Amino acid sequence: MTLGMVIVCPLVSKLLALFNSNPDVIAIGSQFLRIEVIAFNTYVLMGISNPVLQGLKRPKMIFSIGVTRQFILPILVFPFLTGDRLVDVWRKIVFIKWTAAIFSMVYLHLMQRKILEDPVVRYPFF
Repeated sequence: MTLGMVIVCPLVSKLLALFNSNPDVIAIGSQFLRIEVIAFNTYVLMGISNPVLQGLKRPKMIFSIGVTRQFILPILVFPFLTGDRLVDVWRKIVFIKWTAAIFSMVYLHLMQRKILEDPVVRYPFF
């Protein structure tokens, strides 16, 4: 995804022009993609942590993170972070995505440490 960010960022306007010739659409879409490119890696982090948490038999936490990301954080973030322009809304969404991804990875790390403290898991063949 990081490589995708590097490739997409300088070519945003040209890529959008492939799909639409309206300059207003290209301008707004370019603005959106330049902000959204910051959140590309959150999809990777969430995509890694969700199946690992399922494998660790913690699927309830995935649901909790999803509810927090889609309902609770927007209710908390949107009224309090400043700005009502469209760009500010996109920035708030990026903030929410990164908050959920970081929380997910921290929780995953804590579960990993907890599991590795168990001697049966740490040394399964002895």
